[in-house]
Amino acid sequence: MKLLFTIYLLVAFNALSVLAQRAFIGLPTEGATLTRGQTFTVQLVRPNSLQGSTEVGLIIGLAPCDLFGPTPTCASPQSRIGSILFNGDYKPQFHEQPGRPYQNFTVKVPAEFPTGQAQLSTARFHLVGISNLNDSEKRRPRPNPLDLININLPHVPETGLTHDDEYYKDESDTGFCIFRVENTLFKVHKCYLLREPSIFSDLLSLPCIQGSKEGLCDEWPITLSDTAEQFRDLLWVLYATPAQLLLTEQYGAPSTERILNIAQLANKYCIASYEIWAIKRLSVLAQSPTGFLRHASPELCARALEVASLVDEDLQNLLIHRLIPRMLWSTIDCKPILAVAKRLNIPVLQGIAYYKELLKYERHEKWNVWRGAGPSEPQFPEDMDEKTCEGFMAAHNSLVRLWEGLRVSPPRFSADGCSDHSMCMQSWREMWTSATGSIPTQRHASADVLGRLRATMIVLKKRMYEPHVMPLECTMAAMESIASVRESIVEGLRDHFHGELNV
Repeated sequence: MKLLFTIYLLVAFNALSVLAQRAFIGLPTEGATLTRGQTFTVQLVRPNSLQGSTEVGLIIGLAPCDLFGPTPTCASPQSRIGSILFNGDYKPQFHEQPGRPYQNFTVKVPAEFPTGQAQLSTARFHLVGISNLNDSEKRRPRPNPLDLININLPHVPETGLTHDDEYYKDESDTGFCIFRVENTLFKVHKCYLLREPSIFSDLLSLPCIQGSKEGLCDEWPITLSDTAEQFRDLLWVLYATPAQLLLTEQYGAPSTERILNIAQLANKYCIASYEIWAIKRLSVLAQSPTGFLRHASPELCARALEVASLVDEDLQNLLIHRLIPRMLWSTIDCKPILAVAKRLNIPVLQGIAYYKELLKYERHEKWNVWRGAGPSEPQFPEDMDEKTCEGFMAAHNSLVRLWEGLRVSPPRFSADGCSDHSMCMQSWREMWTSATGSIPTQRHASADVLGRLRATMIVLKKRMYEPHVMPLECTMAAMESIASVRESIVEGLRDHFHGELNV
């Protein structure tokens, strides 16, 4: 039997087109289904425009969406193009009259491309407002430097030349300032520190004590309380060119650690523009399906959460939302994140961390399930203190009761357009009872409510999408009701664990 690996395309129209004249993907259509190794046609259409342009090149990419969470999430095509399917010239032509110019490209799905939803996007590079001239006509002759010098200026007036208020700086503004951070000295141009309002501009504008050399020599540096690495990263962004600040995932882009340091110190020293830049960069990285939250160490994830709490509430909420599925469904060590969640009072992350810790102590032999054995019991390490043991045991019993309540009371739902909803609800109760008692569900520990609920969803999906089981609107509403129950369980996990537990 041949197994097909299906890719559901979410076509991103004109992902990275520059300025005007946005092209769009004509083929394949949104929602198209492809398989690994399949050859298919991408049609890129360029709308008619009165504004001239010169095509420079085209990239076509295919990027998997994030299947880690409960619903697929695709990154912004501006931040990620994925596997390169085509890289070359774009020469659209008129094929029908009337019509729009387009070009077809034959590309192939990579053999190892992950299954699930994916995003097809294009990066089209073109020069807007430049007509199709040959190279000699496009180049403007380079002027002679001597022609730029005015030798006919009048004599200096008796009152002397005027200093421009903005762009004639005295030595105190254009010199250097020396800082000591840990055991490292930094000699920094004052102009970079004074470019916008900040603590540095306040510090350097204070009146100096006559004869003081503070900040002017190695023997008298201004001492700061940061780490050398943090201050070095702050100076990187102060000295960075605009092109460097625009990089996100490309080679040479700043690391997540560097951006976190910039966000923290820009907040500390009140450098608003660079703090906003760092927040935006962290948001882009956090939302990317392959961003740092997917693979970074728990320590880095915890630090990102802590920095976000200092600089931006929306960023903190985004990180919490993205950390929840990783903490639940991966083997990440939750303890560093738990420590930060306690300091910042984030109950949902505390609850997940305690829940994952409890599951480590569950002992559930699979062969007992086949024999119809009773619920699993937690086995705690001998060095665990009595209060923590009691807290985990109480949480275990509470979660077991929660699951037993779910088994006898399936989630309720309503669906518009269903002609016989009472019959659908009867079928739903029967399928729910069967799925919650199935062997795949019972393989999970008795307190693993979310694991059992996930297994139940898989069993139900196989059954409910069979023909003549339930109408589609009821099927979709039923699956959404399970997702709502799951979210409420996740939000309330902390309530099952009373007090502070030492883990």
